[in-house]
Amino acid sequence: MNIIFTVCTFFIYLIFVIGYVTQINGRSKCFSEIYEKACNEEESNVYCIKDHKKKSSVYTFKHILKLLLEKKKSDNDKIGFVENSCGEINNFMTYGTFYEKVCSFSHSLDTYGGKGIEARKYDEDKNNGMFKLLGLYGSNSINWLVTDMGCMMSGATTLVMHSKFSIDLIVDILKRTQLEWLCIDLDLVEGLLCHIKELPHLKKLIILDTLVKYKKKGINEEESDDEKKYEGLRKDSNNKKNNKNNKDNKNNKGNKNNKDNEKNHHHHNNNNSINNKKNKTEREGEGGKNALHEFSNLEKDVSSGSFEYDKEKLEKLNVLKEKAKEFGISIIEFDNMTKGIKKTNMKIQNEDPDFITSIVYTSGTSGQPKGVMLSNKNFHSTVAPLCDHNVIKNMKPKTHFSYLPVSHAFERVLVYMAVILGIKINIWSKDISCFSKDLYNSDVEVLAGVPKVFTRIYTNIMTEINNLPVLKKSLVKNILSLRKHFNNGSFGKFIEKCTNISSRIKGNVNPKMQMLLNGGGKLSSKIADELCVLLNVDYIQGYGLTESTGALFVQDGLGCNTENVGGPISSSTRYKLISWEKYKANDLCPKGELFVKSDSMFSGYFLEREYTKNAFTDDGYFKTGDVFQINEDGSLTFLDRSKGLVKLSQGEYIETDMLNNLYSVILFVNFCVAYGDDSMDGPLAIISVDKSLLFKCLKEDNMLEGTGVNEKNYSEKLIDEILNQSIYVDYVKGKMMEVYKKTNLNRYNIINDIYLTSKTWDMNNYLTPTLKIRRFNVFKDFSFYIDQVKKKYEDKLKGSSTDSKSSVKSGGKKEEKENKKNDIGENKVKSEVKNEVKNEVKSEVKNEVKSEVKNEVKNEVKSEVKSEVKNEVKNEVKNEVKNEVKSEVKSEVKSEVKSEVKSEVKNEVKSEVKSEEKNEKKAKERLTKSKISKPEQRNVLKCEQNNAVCNFPTNKKIVKETNLKQLRVPNVPELQVNA
Repeated sequence: MNIIFTVCTFFIYLIFVIGYVTQINGRSKCFSEIYEKACNEEESNVYCIKDHKKKSSVYTFKHILKLLLEKKKSDNDKIGFVENSCGEINNFMTYGTFYEKVCSFSHSLDTYGGKGIEARKYDEDKNNGMFKLLGLYGSNSINWLVTDMGCMMSGATTLVMHSKFSIDLIVDILKRTQLEWLCIDLDLVEGLLCHIKELPHLKKLIILDTLVKYKKKGINEEESDDEKKYEGLRKDSNNKKNNKNNKDNKNNKGNKNNKDNEKNHHHHNNNNSINNKKNKTEREGEGGKNALHEFSNLEKDVSSGSFEYDKEKLEKLNVLKEKAKEFGISIIEFDNMTKGIKKTNMKIQNEDPDFITSIVYTSGTSGQPKGVMLSNKNFHSTVAPLCDHNVIKNMKPKTHFSYLPVSHAFERVLVYMAVILGIKINIWSKDISCFSKDLYNSDVEVLAGVPKVFTRIYTNIMTEINNLPVLKKSLVKNILSLRKHFNNGSFGKFIEKCTNISSRIKGNVNPKMQMLLNGGGKLSSKIADELCVLLNVDYIQGYGLTESTGALFVQDGLGCNTENVGGPISSSTRYKLISWEKYKANDLCPKGELFVKSDSMFSGYFLEREYTKNAFTDDGYFKTGDVFQINEDGSLTFLDRSKGLVKLSQGEYIETDMLNNLYSVILFVNFCVAYGDDSMDGPLAIISVDKSLLFKCLKEDNMLEGTGVNEKNYSEKLIDEILNQSIYVDYVKGKMMEVYKKTNLNRYNIINDIYLTSKTWDMNNYLTPTLKIRRFNVFKDFSFYIDQVKKKYEDKLKGSSTDSKSSVKSGGKKEEKENKKNDIGENKVKSEVKNEVKNEVKSEVKNEVKSEVKNEVKNEVKSEVKSEVKNEVKNEVKNEVKNEVKSEVKSEVKSEVKSEVKSEVKNEVKSEVKSEEKNEKKAKERLTKSKISKPEQRNVLKCEQNNAVCNFPTNKKIVKETNLKQLRVPNVPELQVNA
């Protein structure tokens, strides 16, 4: 069967391969051109957009509100804004009504209380130092947008702060700017009033909330025609959800009856009913939209009976008003700034291109937030080219799903673009539990997001696929894997037409979605590629900063891949790379830190002259702090953040951002934060895990035996102290190694030291409002672990072999106990000692004690065996040494004795010889005197004197009488005697 499938696949591939290759080859495009040659070896050429001279004449400056006015004239009665609550439509507004509210709000800012917002003098060069500041501290809403554009019209400058900033940061910003007027969400007022004594300048609070809600009719009450239409509008989104549930139920029913032939027929009928239901849903959706257009002038006024005041909000508001009065603070309802004031001929008070129209406080990934000053020209230089971008012109989207913080430049620019192009803005419910409903009902074609959002969508889809029956799961994964290789060509589309797997997945997310737009950070290429296959959508990404007024570089949708971020969108943008560390700007493909100059680039940091000066070069280029590569086609590929590139002790560089993205693809990993420096041999990581997903993975891999963790208690058991036991740490490291082995990275990118945490990561501690990681906050709070790992490497250099895991565990124990109370709260701590979990705790402790005792006994036995072996070896060595010493001593003694005996014998012989000589001499004298003649005596004496060989006379008588032995001379070299 597999062979037949392979052969068929091969022939089908041959049919489509030519078209596929042609399609790929036809997508080549040049994104930029050289504007200026490099000045030195440390920097690249200066680049700009292709045909920049031609395009620069197209985008002449025009105030954004003027572009809005043009849209208002053509689409006055068209629905432009929709708000959701708990996954259902709660409010909507036409472009005409929106423009009226903008004008009315602008008028109130100029005239409220007889003088409106007054300008104040600040130590700034921009705006001649005079600013009319209005703070904006709230989440996405129609009223937020009315406030923003009303300020543009009145010449006021919005001071924008993320709604997820901690109250301490907000207070610090308000104190530094001496702000008097602040627009704020009702839920945030109470926290602010707790610090009101620190804010002597604050005088007015404008509540952004809408204080009326739709009124439900009783059984016997009749609804007006407008009310019926509005109710129908609300039901339209519910119908979509019901249709989705019906689809899922029927598909599940068909799957369960797959083996039975009779039930297969029933499943076929269900599929027909699903298709009919789908067509019906589309018709209902069209009817709902027509109702929106037809009844867009519906006045949502309490007096009409269609709406009523939200009593809960009103009660809260009244309490806060009384409390604010005590401090001299006036709380104003938003409707009081627009109601009863109809102004449609307001004039834009400041159209100067360099006028600072907004100050946006950055999310501050590397420190305290700074106020980025953005001018009218900055916004136009970004928004105008985006409106004319290839993706927008080709896709022609009808809806924008607004869920990213509109206080962030990325989302704010997209909203401006949507307003100018007449794209309906669908604002989410501001409740994460309703996100899936809002996304499904939004009908969005191009979903803009940040890496964390797309990672979570991918994780949820893969979790559902892994929960399928084994056979079905294997089939789905194999088909998706096959499609992944041919996703951009005809063959991949052919497979999808045959299987419809991706269409079914997308049908549960958002059936109309056609493209994903990623910004705000680099998404893992693996996740991006697989999402394109899973959802059968295209993918583009871009790069930008708050300082660049959002998007700076964007792919154009042609020949895009998941590695590069495209080219510049503005004809005014100039950019170059400067060599940094191991990256060289003079390479064939230049690499280095990105420096940018553009009309979309900000004017400076508010009240921070030193920061502003350090942010720019002498020739006006902004230092982004991000490392890029310029490709052959002029597109840019993000490599790392300059602060994320670290050198290890061996001199090897690692890219921590790349590692964070690499290991974040693991199903249960929420965030990964890698750390390293030149005192370490390898990186470490702080890993935030999802308890629920980690438990599921542990269960699937049969890793829970003996741990005491089950479905009922895993949320209480999987706390930091327990998670950093070896069983969990080794399991996670194993998963990380599986990911690593799929790469071609060197061994220095393996992370051997990890700390697992299940603490909540949010905007109050480690995340920015755009879900970027505040790495310095992470490093600070987990410094106890970082210090312990660094100590391990220090001890290693000194020759000490300490165990990192045990030292970290003991070193961080105190810190973990302190964090435990904050993480799980007093109630959870108490619940751990309740009677329900006593048995489980006993079992767990028993297992831990057994393990500890086993290790102790093992160590004791090891030490005993070591001692015994040591003694045995010692005795053997002693005996060997004894024998060796004995033989050596014997040999030495032998030699000494020989020498002594020899000398003794020699001395004895000498003494004997001397004695004999004396005797001989005496004998000679006697013999000479008595018997030898005088001539003979003379011969003997002469012989002795000359030491010569003497020939004694051969007188037989003498020889006979003389003893020959007595005549022998001692063996002395001076005298030789021949007998």
